[in-house]
Amino acid sequence: MLLRLTSDSLPFWVNVDLRDYNGRWVAVADLAGERELGLGVFAREAVLDAVAALRREDREGLVVDLARKLRAQNDDGAQPHP
Repeated sequence: MLLRLTSDSLPFWVNVDLRDYNGRWVAVADLAGERELGLGVFAREAVLDAVAALRREDREGLVVDLARKLRAQNDDGAQPHP
């Protein structure tokens, strides 16, 4: 799934391609034109890994937005547990 994540502490958004491969999550984040790869058992872990170059408060804001967007998709019956 393609996501555009935002954080109140960032003046820009981060595009993330998030996919589940056999129970493991892979996130590819576009940070300043560079693609960063993240892996995790949960979607949150994969996104945090992909945006590790950002400050802690920025990463936390992006994860809050991720949770909100995944919850909205779950309400529509789209994706499994993050």
